Amino acid sequence: MRHGLREELFANNLIVTLGAKGCRYRGKVYGSTDVEVKDVSGAGDSFLSGLIYKYLETKDINVSLYYANLVARTAVAERGVSIVRPENLSK
Repeated sequence: MRHGLREELFANNLIVTLGAKGCRYRGKVYGSTDVEVKDVSGAGDSFLSGLIYKYLETKDINVSLYYANLVARTAVAERGVSIVRPENLSK
């Protein structure tokens, strides 16, 4: 496999988190809304768990990425590492 082709395949399948701006996947930005950030501890873990949970439920990566942003946004609005429950997701 050509080196450039391998990099292109990798880049097209990479999810990049963008903090308050959401995340990017295959050139599309999946935005998020602002929240007062109190602590970023566990934000990445929360994002990934939300992504996996929603993808297993829906098999829709677009819905899953927006949901993952919502879970991460809810997590950073709390001090310390917190448990994000569906009923506590920030809107």
